[in-house]
Parts: sequence; C-alpha cells; structure tokens
Amino acid sequence: MTHREIAGRPAQPLVLPIFARLAPALPPELIAARIEAATAPDDAVVDLFGRGGWVARTALALGRRAVSIETSPLTRLLADVVVRAPDLRHLDAAFQAVAAAPLGTTSLRAWIDEQFATPCPTCGRTLALEELVWEPDARGALRPTRRSFRCPACLDRRGRGGELRHAAPGDADVELAPAPERDPVAREEIARRFPLADEEDGLVGQLLDLHSPRQLGALQAILARVEGELRASQVTSALRLALLHAILPASRLNGYPGRASSLRIVDGRVRPPGAPGWRERNPWRAFEEGYRLVRAFVQALDDGPYGAVQARLVEPLDGVLDGPPMVSLRVGPGDALARLAAEAEALAPAQRDRVRLVLSQPLPEWTPARLSEAFALTAWVLGSEAARLLPFAALLGPDARPPSRSAALRAGLEAVAPAMAPDGGAVVL
Repeated sequence: MTHREIAGRPAQPLVLPIFARLAPALPPELIAARIEAATAPDDAVVDLFGRGGWVARTALALGRRAVSIETSPLTRLLADVVVRAPDLRHLDAAFQAVAAAPLGTTSLRAWIDEQFATPCPTCGRTLALEELVWEPDARGALRPTRRSFRCPACLDRRGRGGELRHAAPGDADVELAPAPERDPVAREEIARRFPLADEEDGLVGQLLDLHSPRQLGALQAILARVEGELRASQVTSALRLALLHAILPASRLNGYPGRASSLRIVDGRVRPPGAPGWRERNPWRAFEEGYRLVRAFVQALDDGPYGAVQARLVEPLDGVLDGPPMVSLRVGPGDALARLAAEAEALAPAQRDRVRLVLSQPLPEWTPARLSEAFALTAWVLGSEAARLLPFAALLGPDARPPSRSAALRAGLEAVAPAMAPDGGAVVL
C-alpha cells in the first residue's frame, strides 16, 4: 500500500470531537508520504508526541513498526482504539452488557430512566426525559421550565411517533428534579478519581457541582460498569471514549439558551457558565450519543484513509523490532523518556539500523481551556494516577506554567537518539 492509495480513498470523518480540540492530528497522506520517503518495509517509526496513535497506525498500514509516545493519557486511550480497532460485534455486545447490568432490582439503563421518569401528555405512559431545561425565575433561582422527551408508543400531531417533543414540566417532574442536598456516595466515588482533596467549595467540588445529584449518580453507575467487567482493552477503551463524550454535555456547561460553554479553570476555580439557564440531560442518553459517535469512528477506521492494520502491542523497544509487526504505546509525561533512553542504549547495532525515522508534531500547547478540559475528563474516565501526569498545577495558581514545548522536544530527541540508525532522521511537522 502506498501513500497515494491511502490518500485516494474516500474521505471519512476520522475524528472525535474532543480530540479535534485537544490534539488535532496530521493529514494521513502527509504522514504516509514522509514515512515512505525515509523508511523501508519492516523499519521502525517513532512518534515522540503522539496525538492518538495516527502516525503509528499509518506506519503499520505501510508495513512498518511503530513506537508512539502519547502526549497525554487521553490520547493514549484514543491510540488503543486507533491502532487496534475493536470488533464491532464485541463492542456492541459490551455496550448492551453495560445497559443490562443489574442495579438494585432492575438494569442500569432502567434505573437511570427511573431517575428521569416523566408522563407523556398524550397517552399518559411513563417515559424517560431526554432533558429538563432550568431557567432563573424573577428572584434568580433556577426552576424547571421545559421538558423534552420521545414517546414511540403514540403519534404526535404530525402523524409520526418517536420524535423529540417538548412540554411544560408537571408535578412529577418537579418532585424528581434534583434536590439541594448532595448524593454523598456518588460524590465520594467520583471525587477519589481526582488528584486533589475534595475540600468544601474546592476545585473538585466545583467540578462535581457542574452536574445535578441524579446525573452524578447515573454517570458514576455507568463508569463502574465500564470498569467492572473483564473485556479486551480496546473495547474498554472505546466505552471510556463514549463516556468521555457524555460528561460535559451532561453538565451545567450545556447552557440554555445559547451554545454550550467551554470548561475553564482559573486560579483553582471553575469559571461559571455564561448562560443563565441549563439543560439537564439524561446521562444515559448522552452516553448513547457518545457511543454512536465512537461506533461510527471505529467503523470508519478500517474503511477510511488509514486502511486496516494488524499489529500486536508490546512495551519494550527491542520487542517492537523482533517477531511479527509490533507497536508500542506509551504516555509521554512521567518516566517514559527515561525508559526509552535506557532501552535505546541497550539495543544491538542491527536493531538500531531499523529505527530510521522520528516523525512527530510539536507537543500540543496546553492552553487554559485545553488543560482544564483534559484534566477534568482524564480524572473522570481514567482516575487520579492518570490525571497526575498532566501539568494541572498551571490551573491552580498564576505562578505555575505548563512545560516548555521546545524543552520537551529537545528531551524527546535526546532520549531517542541512541536508538536511531546512522542515516536515520527526524521530522517535526
């Protein structure tokens, strides 16, 4: 397969919304052209600042081996799916297993829908809210003003069932609406995922207060089922990506009226959303929407411009160069560069001759908006150990700054240099 064949395939939406903001990837035809110009089949390509495994996937599609040192735990999560796309049948079965997981006397999905139950004004059947709109009253207090729902069991006035409909909230909706008191169990479980103390009115509390109590309970229940079952790592990674795309849409950042606000943390405080009201989304509906995004993404991987790849995951550098096609995925912050340098020094001369190209983009700039979103979402879906790998100190005070991009590039090149072939090269795009 040549880069012309890759570039000539029909364009596919090989992008997930969050990563289009946090770590936009290079065009596949540009990656393929660089790889073919500088390497031969079975050579190894190193990406020092991976943005989701795209360089590694293209290298594997062209018959090379790959090492991808990912820029953050979230791009490492994406790379697990990009490099080893899960079977859609297994992915669908895992999603259905999460929905049907027992919770109390019912299933997870049914339990969440009970928290958002509402009567259909046409047929009287009990449905699940899609969202409940909250707006300030004359005194500035938020109150529910509109509910959105679908009723597939009855016909609306246009003669079609199942469409999104709107109505004023009734007494039952007000009773089920979030109470002022917090859900201690869900809050404690989620707060432990952040590498900060959950102090009163602290940053963690402010992040959790972006969700209503019933939203927190539902999201925590989904997360527990995603993490609680043994399944292939790329299937679990895909489910985490689906939840990743549900957390902020199911929060007070989903404003009303107007567009959703972006998450901003300044001096250890969450900047309040700009909209006066908000849409309290049903978290299961947000998770379903995230799953549809991820499923379409996975389906497009094998049919898209990168083509299908088959490779085994291995950690040590010498393991990448031996046996069948291999790929190594790591997370750059922490000791990844030190381990890479040590493994490079231990390579035999014949192995070094096959590491011929470092192909990368610069480290993505950690703007306040990017870092705020990455910190919150990493803690939510991957936990405190992963969140500690981010330079989140820059969010806590005016004196802290993210690491220098030039210093990071220099350190990466110095770490990989002992592994390079004498006529190898580095290209930073």
